[in-house]
Amino acid sequence: MVFSLRNKSLGARIYLSMVTLIVISLLVTGAFTSYFFKNQNDVYHLARLQRKEQSVMLALKYFVIDNNIYRVNNSLDKKLEELANIHSLDFNTYNEFGVLVSSTIEDETRDFLAKENITSSIIDSVASTPDAVIVEEVLDNQTYLSTYFLLQNQDGNPIAVINIPYHKDSKRTSDDLGAFLSTLFQVFLLLFVGASLIAYFLSNYITKSLQVVSTRMKQTRLTGENPHLVWESDDEIGELVNDYNRMVDELHE
Repeated sequence: MVFSLRNKSLGARIYLSMVTLIVISLLVTGAFTSYFFKNQNDVYHLARLQRKEQSVMLALKYFVIDNNIYRVNNSLDKKLEELANIHSLDFNTYNEFGVLVSSTIEDETRDFLAKENITSSIIDSVASTPDAVIVEEVLDNQTYLSTYFLLQNQDGNPIAVINIPYHKDSKRTSDDLGAFLSTLFQVFLLLFVGASLIAYFLSNYITKSLQVVSTRMKQTRLTGENPHLVWESDDEIGELVNDYNRMVDELHE
């Protein structure tokens, strides 16, 4: 870019350089802002989903104890449907061998989100911890979180493995990021237009001031009247004007 600017006027070089700096600044700011927003959004949604998960686990635990549930039945299925509606979540129920028993998913994603079988490693993981096991899974090239936990009866024996696929929330996170980036682009577009106009007028101001000094210098004669230039600002151009005025005084002496 340096070589391509050599044949351009000083005003054009100043303007293009300022616009380039503006574009780079906006791109860097946008990249860091998007990265920060995505991380904060992911943390927020994960924390919210974990709160829902704990609420669901406690609700099912008390329901199983209060209703003497020892196996998957209609009562448990209805309770899961109720919790699905309350928390806007989906549930897949697997027996202790990892075979799908029931699911609250009713749309076209059921074939993908409600797997017929889960792996033995997941079964072993939920059996070895009282906490939920979080697994990253992929659907339509989009990664989402899926939670598994073991549901036990009041005797401590396993009833089922409950799976909560967070695909809807992952899609909502992606939509939030898309909406944020769209708004950010519009704001940056306005900033770019405004900054470009400022850069244009500023470059014109600088070059016109230099042109005035240049014109007066060309008109300077060894004999005759050479009026002083007036420059009120104490800047680089002011220094140039002062040098010119000193030169005129020396010529008059």
